[in-house]
Amino acid sequence: MTETKNSELPGVSRRTVTKAMAWAVPAVAVAVNAPTAAASCIPNVIIGEDACKCPGQSTGDAWGYYLTFTTDGTICPDTTSEVCVTNVEKANGSEFIPGPGVSFPICFTAGTETSQYLFNSTNSGNFLKITYTVDGVGPMVDDKIPTSDIADCTDGRCAA
Repeated sequence: MTETKNSELPGVSRRTVTKAMAWAVPAVAVAVNAPTAAASCIPNVIIGEDACKCPGQSTGDAWGYYLTFTTDGTICPDTTSEVCVTNVEKANGSEFIPGPGVSFPICFTAGTETSQYLFNSTNSGNFLKITYTVDGVGPMVDDKIPTSDIADCTDGRCAA
């Protein structure tokens, strides 16, 4: 009786090479697109540090919100995009009226803070819905912007 020897040589088979090539193509495609996605960072609009709200009818501006707008620098720390707030409303659907001199859009450079703008409401709800564009692209909406962290007003204005 003669023994039959396996005719395959040791090493990597053609099937293994084919599998490796099939996986390598998508990995290269993902690696090529990653820098583009990282460069298109979109900053989030947040309420600025110089904002305050008048909680109820104990002040001259009952349910008045003195808002400033800025962006969250931890999300897009190096952007110099132009951000334009195009609308602000209460997240709970109640009335939110821009005060004297407030007109949209309110535009600023990402990372800076705007002046104060007065808005009036019929209640002191803690969340706002802000619609904005970044470099003309949008609209984008942040619909649960908390105001509970901002200071209460003193004599109808934010304390210095």
